[in-house]
Amino acid sequence: MVRWHALKSSAGVGLVSVGLFVPLAFTLEFATRPEGTDGDNAAESLRYLQEHGTAYTLSGVCLVLAALGLMRAATAVPWRTPFQTAVGSVAAGLWAFTGALRISSPGPIEHIREYDQDWGEAAYLVVQMAGTQGGLLSGVVLTEFWIVTGCLFAWRSRALPRPLCALGMVSLVYPFVIVLSLVVDGVEDGLWILSIVSLLLGLPAWFLASGVWALVTGVRSRPTAGHAAVG
Repeated sequence: MVRWHALKSSAGVGLVSVGLFVPLAFTLEFATRPEGTDGDNAAESLRYLQEHGTAYTLSGVCLVLAALGLMRAATAVPWRTPFQTAVGSVAAGLWAFTGALRISSPGPIEHIREYDQDWGEAAYLVVQMAGTQGGLLSGVVLTEFWIVTGCLFAWRSRALPRPLCALGMVSLVYPFVIVLSLVVDGVEDGLWILSIVSLLLGLPAWFLASGVWALVTGVRSRPTAGHAAVG
C-alpha cells in the first residue's frame, strides 16, 4: 500500500513536470525569435542561433526534463497498462531525442557555417526536420494518444476524476484538425489557431491538473508511519 501511494505521488511529480517544462520550452523560443521569422527558414534561423543560441539550448533542456517527467508518469499513473506505459515511454524518448539535438546542435551548426553558409543552413535544416518536425511532433502525437487512451481507461475504472478525463479529450483537437485538413480544403486555415491553443494551453492544463490531483490524493491517502509499520 505504501508503495502504491508513493507511485501515485511520483506520477504527480512527472505529470506536473511535463505541464511546466513543455510550455516553457516553446516560450523560450517564441519569446526570443524576432517577430515574423519562421523556424523553417534556414537563413533566418542561423541568425537566430547566433543571437539566441542559449535560449534554443535551454528549450532543449526543458524538453529533456519534460521527457523524464513523462517517463515517470507513464510508469506510475494509477490507470496505466503495459501498452500505455510503452506508448508513453516512446513519446518520452522522442522528446529526449529532440531536446538533445537542441542542446548539442548550435555549436556544431555554427562551426559548419563558418566553412560555408549553405552547409550551415543544410545542417540546421537536418536538425529542424529530424528534431522539431520529426521527433517533437511525433512525441506530441504519441503523448496525445497516451492521454486519450489513458483517460478512457481511467473513466471506466474511476482511477482519475471524470472531469479530468473529459479535459484530456482536448488531445483530440490537433490530430482531428490535421486529418480534417487532408479531406477538406481550406479548413486548416480556420481551425489552425484552435489546434495550436489545444497544444500550448490544453495539454499543459491537463498535465498540471492531473499532476496536482495525483500529488494531493497521494499525500492525503498515504498511511501514517505507525500504520505503515503495522501493515
